[in-house]
Amino acid sequence: MKRGVIVALCVASVGLCAAEQDRSATPKTEKPPQFPALAIEKETPRYTGELITLSLKDADIRDVIKTFAVLTDLNMVVDPSVRGSVTLELRDVPWDQAFELILHINGLDFHMTNNVVYVAPPPKLARVPLG
Repeated sequence: MKRGVIVALCVASVGLCAAEQDRSATPKTEKPPQFPALAIEKETPRYTGELITLSLKDADIRDVIKTFAVLTDLNMVVDPSVRGSVTLELRDVPWDQAFELILHINGLDFHMTNNVVYVAPPPKLARVPLG
Protein backbone atom coordinates (compact mmCIF):
# COMPACT_ATOMS: atom_id res chain seq x y z
CA MET A 1 0.00 0.00 0.00
CA LYS A 2 1.34 3.41 -0.98
CA ARG A 3 1.44 6.20 1.46
CA GLY A 4 0.44 9.51 -0.04
CA VAL A 5 1.04 13.09 0.86
CA ILE A 6 -1.87 15.51 1.06
CA VAL A 7 -1.11 19.11 0.19
CA ALA A 8 -3.70 21.66 1.28
CA LEU A 9 -3.80 25.38 0.77
CA CYS A 10 -5.81 27.52 3.11
CA VAL A 11 -6.56 31.20 3.38
CA ALA A 12 -6.36 32.64 6.87
CA SER A 13 -7.12 36.13 8.05
CA VAL A 14 -3.38 36.84 8.13
CA GLY A 15 -2.55 35.57 4.65
CA LEU A 16 -1.94 32.36 2.73
CA CYS A 17 -0.49 29.25 4.27
CA ALA A 18 0.47 25.88 2.85
CA ALA A 19 0.39 22.72 4.90
CA GLU A 20 1.71 19.31 4.04
CA GLN A 21 0.53 16.29 5.96
CA ASP A 22 1.60 12.67 5.73
CA ARG A 23 -1.32 10.26 6.29
CA SER A 24 0.58 8.56 9.07
CA ALA A 25 1.20 11.85 10.90
CA THR A 26 -0.98 12.87 13.78
CA PRO A 27 -3.39 15.65 12.77
CA LYS A 28 -2.94 18.99 14.50
CA THR A 29 -5.78 20.06 16.74
CA GLU A 30 -5.46 23.73 15.92
CA LYS A 31 -8.68 25.66 16.43
CA PRO A 32 -9.82 27.41 13.23
CA PRO A 33 -10.11 31.21 13.39
CA GLN A 34 -13.46 32.49 14.61
CA PHE A 35 -15.18 35.22 12.62
CA PRO A 36 -18.17 37.13 13.95
CA ALA A 37 -21.49 36.36 12.28
CA LEU A 38 -22.80 39.14 10.10
CA ALA A 39 -26.47 39.89 9.94
CA ILE A 40 -27.43 40.59 6.36
CA GLU A 41 -30.54 42.67 6.05
CA LYS A 42 -32.40 43.04 2.81
CA GLU A 43 -32.04 46.65 1.81
CA THR A 44 -35.03 48.53 0.50
CA PRO A 45 -34.13 50.18 -2.80
CA ARG A 46 -33.33 53.81 -2.14
CA TYR A 47 -33.70 54.87 -5.75
CA THR A 48 -36.93 54.21 -7.58
CA GLY A 49 -36.67 56.32 -10.75
CA GLU A 50 -36.75 54.92 -14.25
CA LEU A 51 -33.41 53.75 -15.62
CA ILE A 52 -31.51 56.19 -17.81
CA THR A 53 -28.21 56.23 -19.65
CA LEU A 54 -26.14 59.42 -19.71
CA SER A 55 -22.97 60.30 -21.57
CA LEU A 56 -21.82 63.82 -20.74
CA LYS A 57 -18.54 65.61 -21.34
CA ASP A 58 -17.98 69.03 -19.76
CA ALA A 59 -21.73 69.69 -19.73
CA ASP A 60 -22.85 72.80 -17.85
CA ILE A 61 -24.47 71.73 -14.57
CA ARG A 62 -27.35 74.17 -15.05
CA ASP A 63 -28.18 72.64 -18.45
CA VAL A 64 -28.02 69.14 -16.96
CA ILE A 65 -30.43 70.12 -14.16
CA LYS A 66 -32.78 71.61 -16.77
CA THR A 67 -32.67 68.31 -18.69
CA PHE A 68 -33.69 66.44 -15.54
CA ALA A 69 -36.60 68.88 -15.12
CA VAL A 70 -37.83 68.04 -18.61
CA LEU A 71 -37.33 64.27 -18.13
CA THR A 72 -39.11 64.14 -14.79
CA ASP A 73 -41.84 66.79 -15.20
CA LEU A 74 -40.62 68.36 -11.96
CA ASN A 75 -40.17 72.08 -11.41
CA MET A 76 -36.53 72.87 -10.72
CA VAL A 77 -35.35 76.06 -9.03
CA VAL A 78 -31.59 76.51 -9.30
CA ASP A 79 -29.76 78.87 -6.96
CA PRO A 80 -27.81 81.60 -8.83
CA SER A 81 -24.56 80.44 -7.20
CA VAL A 82 -24.75 77.01 -8.88
CA ARG A 83 -21.83 76.63 -11.29
CA GLY A 84 -19.86 73.69 -12.59
CA SER A 85 -19.54 71.08 -15.27
CA VAL A 86 -20.27 67.39 -15.50
CA THR A 87 -18.36 64.62 -17.23
CA LEU A 88 -19.70 61.10 -16.73
CA GLU A 89 -20.77 57.82 -18.31
CA LEU A 90 -23.74 56.14 -16.66
CA ARG A 91 -25.63 53.15 -18.02
CA ASP A 92 -28.98 51.92 -16.75
CA VAL A 93 -29.00 53.98 -13.56
CA PRO A 94 -32.20 55.18 -11.84
CA TRP A 95 -32.68 58.85 -12.78
CA ASP A 96 -32.95 59.92 -9.12
CA GLN A 97 -29.61 58.27 -8.32
CA ALA A 98 -27.96 59.94 -11.34
CA PHE A 99 -29.43 63.32 -10.33
CA GLU A 100 -28.17 63.00 -6.75
CA LEU A 101 -24.74 61.85 -7.92
CA ILE A 102 -24.36 64.77 -10.33
CA LEU A 103 -25.31 67.24 -7.62
CA HIS A 104 -23.01 65.73 -5.00
CA ILE A 105 -19.92 65.65 -7.24
CA ASN A 106 -20.48 69.38 -7.73
CA GLY A 107 -20.91 70.05 -3.99
CA LEU A 108 -24.66 70.61 -4.33
CA ASP A 109 -27.77 69.22 -2.73
CA PHE A 110 -31.52 69.53 -3.22
CA HIS A 111 -34.77 69.84 -1.32
CA MET A 112 -38.08 68.72 -2.79
CA THR A 113 -41.48 70.03 -1.75
CA ASN A 114 -44.43 68.64 -3.69
CA ASN A 115 -43.23 68.82 -7.32
CA VAL A 116 -40.72 71.65 -6.82
CA VAL A 117 -37.03 70.82 -6.47
CA TYR A 118 -34.67 73.51 -5.13
CA VAL A 119 -30.99 72.97 -5.99
CA ALA A 120 -28.27 74.85 -4.10
CA PRO A 121 -25.03 74.43 -2.13
CA PRO A 122 -25.84 72.85 1.28
CA PRO A 123 -25.30 76.04 3.35
CA LYS A 124 -27.81 77.95 1.21
CA LEU A 125 -30.19 75.02 1.15
CA ALA A 126 -30.27 75.00 4.95
CA ARG A 127 -31.69 78.54 4.89
CA VAL A 128 -34.56 77.70 2.52
CA PRO A 129 -37.90 77.66 4.35
CA LEU A 130 -39.48 74.23 4.22
CA GLY A 131 -43.06 74.36 3.12
